[in-house]
Amino acid sequence: MDLEPLDPNQPILGDTGSNGEGGIGALGIVFDRQWAEPLARREEYEPAKFLELLDLADRAHKPLGEFLLRVAERTGFNLLAYRCALREMLNYTSNGYIFHPVPFRDGRIAIAAIGSGFEGSGDPSVRSRRNEFGMDRLLALDEALTLTNLALDRDGQVGYFVECLLGGLHGLGVGDLLTGMSICGRARIDFMRPLQTAAPLERELFLQATSLDETRYRRNFPGVPLQALQPLFE
Repeated sequence: MDLEPLDPNQPILGDTGSNGEGGIGALGIVFDRQWAEPLARREEYEPAKFLELLDLADRAHKPLGEFLLRVAERTGFNLLAYRCALREMLNYTSNGYIFHPVPFRDGRIAIAAIGSGFEGSGDPSVRSRRNEFGMDRLLALDEALTLTNLALDRDGQVGYFVECLLGGLHGLGVGDLLTGMSICGRARIDFMRPLQTAAPLERELFLQATSLDETRYRRNFPGVPLQALQPLFE
């Protein structure tokens, strides 16, 4: 993800609940430790270095989220300073994504893989992909599809965006993705077709992917599509 705090000197905070109101909707999943390497690989983060980070947290007798939060606190929650501190600690940084702590108001601490910063990866010799391709801000879908400075899998980009929007069918807040969205002509057809095809299957696939049964699903998700999505199906 490409996340930045509203206040550069404050952490990115998470909150529980699925009412879709305010903030950015996200789905938090607890993974067994055995998935550490493939998760790191997925985020373009060297798996061996992620395991090293886990080992450092173990030796400090802290869960990884708490360990990373202490690093963030020492750097005043400045994202570049945080990346520099991790680089110093591991002799490594990624040009893709870097793991950051996201504290919840209830005391838990999640981990989010956030794009290596436009202003720096934490190591002057490692140029982030965001900087390489001039990504100084988050692009809307229609903007992303018109990029000419990098090879873009157009169908894959549309499909990924559709997958994000499907979270709204469970009550996750996706209004930030829809705000100001302007897709017309052929692009709208290419966007609507996978959305309308995937929507009827979404609930069943969601339960499988999250290992939730019906009872636990209803306990955690309202299962009511957000009003913001309604125009897309009319």
